[in-house]
Amino acid sequence: MRELLWGVVMVALTASCKGINKVNEPEGVLGDSIESSTSNDSIARFRVEEEEKIPSSVDGSFADFIYTFSRDALMQKSRIDFPLTCVKSNKKTYINANEWKFDPIFSHMETYTVIHTIDNDADMEEDTIAVTAQLEWILLKEKQVKKYCFNRHQGRWRLHEIAYSALSETDSIVGGEDFYHFYFRFANDSVFQTERVANPLKFITFDPDDEFRMLETTLEDGQWFAFAPILPPDTLTNVIYGQVMPSKSNLRVLELKGNGNGFNNALYFKRKNGQWRLIEFDDLSD
Repeated sequence: MRELLWGVVMVALTASCKGINKVNEPEGVLGDSIESSTSNDSIARFRVEEEEKIPSSVDGSFADFIYTFSRDALMQKSRIDFPLTCVKSNKKTYINANEWKFDPIFSHMETYTVIHTIDNDADMEEDTIAVTAQLEWILLKEKQVKKYCFNRHQGRWRLHEIAYSALSETDSIVGGEDFYHFYFRFANDSVFQTERVANPLKFITFDPDDEFRMLETTLEDGQWFAFAPILPPDTLTNVIYGQVMPSKSNLRVLELKGNGNGFNNALYFKRKNGQWRLIEFDDLSD
């Protein structure tokens, strides 16, 4: 499976909505800077010319699309609805075609994260029927979310809006912990992390003697840190394929994926008696 992403970050995190200030177009994958007119005729002409170069397989799934969108500057620009709406603090600004700066999304990152509530959510990555998708930057320190909103129209994915919103504790229950508040402390406080790892911890990986066989075992007290992956300390990424994450779900699956390097870990968190705890760790890296 082609790795999604976008591998969709720090450059993107610093990008902000700019309604009037022009920026220089950077060199993209094709090596040429993009000069574009803001006239409707010029934009329409540009889209048609670029569409003729893009194979239909690019839109087979959102994963296929975002792989190219985050790496090819010309293709990216042809798949944005200009003027692009940017929503921040309940105010709308607009980015014109000649103001757009190539955005690599997650593609330059070694690893990225995807968050699910059930295992089946992962199958959405290769779904060819989905018509909406959103890429999220979850900024834990700033308690903010930056969201790229995509729609598929006439079989082609397009970016139509970038929106910023507060990271509210919509996930909390009465007397219980919000997942993102919990995760931020879990990733940055080793003592707290130790307290919130199940003992024993379910551990699934490939059998070292047979790469086609899964090995299910447990990690005992003190072994977790010998196997634990590096956790993003203050920023998570996510992709939403039209599904709504249950506000009071007591399960979170945090996937850590590599961009073309075979890295693949999954951490299963369960909330019991109002507290989140790591209950399973899967290392399925190649």
